[in-house]
Amino acid sequence: MKTATLYTLVFGFAVTLCASVHSEELPEDKLIALARESQEAPSVPGVDSEIERRALEAAGNFAFRNGHQLVLALDERTRVYTDNPECKEEEEDQYGNRSYQNCGSYKLIVYAKSRDLFVLQRLWNGAVDYVVVERGMRHETLFADLPHLSPTGDFAVGTNLSQVGSGEEKQYPEPHLEISMRGSTYHVDWDGAPHYPKKGIARYIVDGWRNDDPAIESSERAVELLAHLEVDGKVRARFKVRKIPLHKMNDNDDFYKVIDIRR
Repeated sequence: MKTATLYTLVFGFAVTLCASVHSEELPEDKLIALARESQEAPSVPGVDSEIERRALEAAGNFAFRNGHQLVLALDERTRVYTDNPECKEEEEDQYGNRSYQNCGSYKLIVYAKSRDLFVLQRLWNGAVDYVVVERGMRHETLFADLPHLSPTGDFAVGTNLSQVGSGEEKQYPEPHLEISMRGSTYHVDWDGAPHYPKKGIARYIVDGWRNDDPAIESSERAVELLAHLEVDGKVRARFKVRKIPLHKMNDNDDFYKVIDIRR
C-alpha cells in the first residue's frame, strides 16, 4: 500500500476523507476540499494547475513557483522541490515494499496558515502521494492519501507512509483509519478498522473533529474524530474515536476509544 491509488483498490474497498461538518470551515479547508475533488477525477492525474495557483496566491511570500521548482519559505530558510520525472527504485525490503527516491513532480495544494502547514501533492511513477511540511519546524511527513487535518493541525487522518512496514504499527490488509499526532513530524497515534465488514464494498468517511482546543496540550486533549462506515453505498455504522487525556489514563488503558453513535 505505497500509494493512494493502491490503497483505495486493495480487496475492492475504498477510504474517503471528506470535509468537516463539525468544525468552523477555514478558507484553507476549501482549498483542501477542491484538491480532494480534483484527485478523484478519473481522467486527471493529480490536482490541476488552478488549485496550485490559488494555493500560491494564499501563501503570499511564503511560496512561489519558478518553472520546475516549487520554493517554500520555512522559518528564515527556503526549501526547493524540483520536478524530476526519473525515479530511482530502491531494493525491496523485508515487507515487500519498494521506495522511490529523488523523483516526482510537486504541486502546492494549500498553505494552511492557521495550522502553519504546507500541503504538497507529489506525482511520481504514475502514482500520487502527499507531503505535509511544517513551516516553523521545517519537518515534513509523507502521507499516502490527502490527510484530513484537525482545526489546529495537531492531528490528521490518513495513511502515513513513513510508518508503513516499520513493524511498529498494526498491519491492516484492509482499508482502515489512522490518526496521526504532530510532534517533530506526524506519527501514527492510533489505527483501526471499526465495524470492518466481511463482505461488500466499504469506505470510511470522516465527518469532522471535536474538542481540538489549542489552549490545551495535545496529549491532554479529549479530541474526538467523528466518522462513519458505508458498505455498498449504505451507512453501516457511525462512531467517534476519542483520545483519552493523559492524566485520565490508567496503566491498562488504550490511548483511544471507539464509541458507537446511535441514531
